[in-house]
Amino acid sequence: MLKSLSITAALSALLLSGVRAQAPGADIARVALGKDSLAVWFSQGGPERQIGRAWDELALVAGPPSRLWRVYRMENELFGPLLDTVVFELPSLRTFSRRTIGYLNSDSLFLVGDTVRGWQQRRNEPREPVALYLPPGTIDANAFDLAIRATDWAPGVTREWQAYLPGQRSFLRMGARYEGVEMVRQRDGREIECWRILGDYAGSPVTFWIDPRDRGMVKQSIGLSRGAVMVLAR
Repeated sequence: MLKSLSITAALSALLLSGVRAQAPGADIARVALGKDSLAVWFSQGGPERQIGRAWDELALVAGPPSRLWRVYRMENELFGPLLDTVVFELPSLRTFSRRTIGYLNSDSLFLVGDTVRGWQQRRNEPREPVALYLPPGTIDANAFDLAIRATDWAPGVTREWQAYLPGQRSFLRMGARYEGVEMVRQRDGREIECWRILGDYAGSPVTFWIDPRDRGMVKQSIGLSRGAVMVLAR
C-alpha cells in the first residue's frame, strides 16, 4: 500500500491535476481494521512476475485521544525488505510517531507539539536530525491510501491533501479522483466490484481498486520509471 514500499521508498512526490477539493478528516470507521496480505508483482515490457509479498495491519490505539496504529511489512526482491510502524492522529491522519527500517531508508520520528522530531537516514549515508513543523491539515504520506479508503467516492469527487514524507525538503501535494467502478478478481477467485481511484505519485500514475463495502484495498497499480509497473493484489 502506498510507502505504501511502503511505496514512498520508490516514489517521492504527489501531485494531481484537475478540479480540486479540500479533503475532510478521515472517517476511519469506514475502513475495516485488522490484517491483510497482498502479492507483489512486477512487469516491464513483458509478463508479470511475482517479486514479493506485503502484509498490512491496522488497529485503533485507545485514547483519549484515539490514534491509528499501522504496521506495514514488505519483502521485495527489487527494493529490499521494509518494515514500517506508524501511529497516526485521528481524524487528521497527521504523523504522531513512526519507525521505518528499510533497505533504502530508515527513520525514527515522533511528534512534540506541532513539530516532528527525530532522525532519518538514507542508505550508505549518516543519520540526519529532523525538527519540522507540521502545519494543520498535513497528513503522513503513509496514510495516503487510508485517506482515499475513508472517502465516500462518487462521480465527480476529487480530493487533495498536503503530506509529510521523511527525507523530502518540502511538503507534498497528494490527490485522487474517482474513475468509476470495475470488477476485480482476487487470488481466491472471488470477483469484487470495486471503486477505481486514480492518483499521481511522483509523476507516476497510481491506481487503487477499493472494495466499497469495507474499504479494503483489493489491488494497487504503481507506474514506475522506464515503463515498469508494480502491482499489489489480494
